[in-house]
Amino acid sequence: MQLIIRFIAALRRAIAMNTEKKSTDKNGHRLEPKTFGYDGHACQIKHELTYINAHRAKLVHQSTSLEEQIREKEVLAIRAIKLGDEALAYSIAELIADKENEQSALEKRLEQVKNYEHRLIKQLKCSVQQIQDYRHELEQVQVIQRVQRLYRIQPNMNTIGKNKLAVLTSRLMQIQRKQTCADTETMPSSMPR
Repeated sequence: MQLIIRFIAALRRAIAMNTEKKSTDKNGHRLEPKTFGYDGHACQIKHELTYINAHRAKLVHQSTSLEEQIREKEVLAIRAIKLGDEALAYSIAELIADKENEQSALEKRLEQVKNYEHRLIKQLKCSVQQIQDYRHELEQVQVIQRVQRLYRIQPNMNTIGKNKLAVLTSRLMQIQRKQTCADTETMPSSMPR
């Protein structure tokens, strides 16, 4: 039974080592798996922001085009009234009303897109902060581990040394627990199109 437990433990360690791939960013910083996840999340938000910016520009262009069409129709309606053609003026007025309704709906969509864009920017800032926090914690872990190694190689460690080692180990476990529990924010589900 104990042999099976040891085998499973060894297998888990092998899988963990295999899946724990290291990478570096464009500045040459080494990224741990969770940091890499944060970078991926930030990258996803940037792609979404690029799309939403293009979508907003398209809506603004449509809104400007509608405004021009409304102005043109208003000029035609005034001419029809001056010529005494009330039927034509009335039909143009109906077209203007339709265009104004269309523009109103477009403005609401544009407002939704702007709100969504602000949420994405807020999330991007949060994601970048998570990357910075994680890198800082990673540096702390590396420093603590180096100090731990220095303490452990001392043959006759005194009480102060043992206490210092215990404090460092406690801090290390605290950071690692925080990293394990840390979760990235999810993308908003309702993206206006």
